[in-house]
Amino acid sequence: MSIVGVLTKLAAMKRAVRSDASSVRARAASREKQLNANHNLPRVSVVIPAFNCGDYIVEAIASVVAQDYPDIEIVVVDDGSSDDTAAKVTSAFPEVLYIRQENAGSAIARNRGILASSGELVAFLDADDLWLPGKLDKQVRYLMEHPEVSLVYTDFSRSADVEHDISSRLATRKFWTQGSEFLSLLRQNFLHTSSVILRRKILADSGIFDPKFRNAQDWDLWIRVGEVGRFALIDEVLTRYRLHPDQAIKSPAFRRNVVYADKVLMARYAGNAKAIESLRQKTGHDYWLLGRAELRAGNRSAARHAYWGSCRNRHKTVQSVLRAAACLLPGIRARPRRSD
Repeated sequence: MSIVGVLTKLAAMKRAVRSDASSVRARAASREKQLNANHNLPRVSVVIPAFNCGDYIVEAIASVVAQDYPDIEIVVVDDGSSDDTAAKVTSAFPEVLYIRQENAGSAIARNRGILASSGELVAFLDADDLWLPGKLDKQVRYLMEHPEVSLVYTDFSRSADVEHDISSRLATRKFWTQGSEFLSLLRQNFLHTSSVILRRKILADSGIFDPKFRNAQDWDLWIRVGEVGRFALIDEVLTRYRLHPDQAIKSPAFRRNVVYADKVLMARYAGNAKAIESLRQKTGHDYWLLGRAELRAGNRSAARHAYWGSCRNRHKTVQSVLRAAACLLPGIRARPRRSD
């Protein structure tokens, strides 16, 4: 090779070295920038109440651990489980803060988790639900970019097939009006608890979960948060609500507790005409669902009273009257319908 060729090759090699060095410096700067950004990110405390969820809780916690967020604290409050929940959590995830209490209900369990945690932000996950990748990062970034927002929720799927069904729940059931969450929430609880993250400081104004609500304590809290803070939606399915046979959402006891919560809130907002009208819509629907649950259980008298409650609140008035009357006939049973 000629001297000119050698010099040309050396020059090319120098340029390649400089280019590689520049690339390395750029990557290092990018990593440093990311580390600095992560250093400024707030800690997120994830509160998971659990009661006999040994079949699901490992998968639930794994979906939190898999999040691409650098500072997560996980608090599991075992609400008196009699299955293998404790053994599975402590063996699979020794880094998790595990608290056991006598059975007292999910409201007290969540409150205990909140009080035991330290994060500036608090997220909730039910022990049988799942998060999809990127959920926490997207919610936290939104809160950092919008300091006026106190709570961020996501769209969610609701299915027994959590592995494959990620169909949107909110897209098909337009319960809410963006910017008018308070009145929208009074009509229907469209926030799934496992999709919610909020600023800890908002709880100083709204209060925490009210233990007098055996069910619907989440709905009550979101309403109180909505009175003092703003909400935002990440319009993407990032949470999976698992349906399974162990759930009690169709039982008469569950539905009675929901109607009880409706009545408490009707009394709370008795002087607010718009709030009462919104609540009336939800109360009528909840009485309807209670009627179906009582009828399934063979409680025809209780079902009749529930359908009259639906009628009084102007929900499916004609159908409610007909069903109340039909409850007087022997052998009438409710047929399950997905639309309910």
